[in-house]
Amino acid sequence: MRVYKILLIFFLILFILCTFIGMYEIYEEERGHPAFVFLIAFVALGILLNLLSLGYQIKSFRYYRKSKPYKKENKISLILRFSSVACGIYYILFAGVLLLGMMDESTHVNTFMLLTFAVIFMFGVFTILEALIMRKRIKQQQKEQEAKFNIETIGN
Repeated sequence: MRVYKILLIFFLILFILCTFIGMYEIYEEERGHPAFVFLIAFVALGILLNLLSLGYQIKSFRYYRKSKPYKKENKISLILRFSSVACGIYYILFAGVLLLGMMDESTHVNTFMLLTFAVIFMFGVFTILEALIMRKRIKQQQKEQEAKFNIETIGN
């Protein structure tokens, strides 16, 4: 599971870099386009969600270690957890927009474009799944820690 988390972090960093490059290209090429503000807002939202999701992925990485027990004061923020799910939804929507763009009659669909669509879509799905799995894992660790604490305090 740690390898899965590391792969998600790697792809997230890669997508953050691609999003910054995309934002620069949109700014340079599409300044006069009527949907320019929408495009910049969409990409800026993606950057914000990516950064928050990266924070969530890094902060939640420690829950995959068995050596350090759960501490109540180290809870993951609800905003970070929500942003990770929102980031996954963003990439699923982004893949949908990409697919609609590929369906345009003027665009010739090639294997690279389909592969790009599949990677982006699967990244969105896996990000959402990981957030849900992590939530269950944290609750399980909380229960185990509370049970351990209750057993230790019985004799006191």
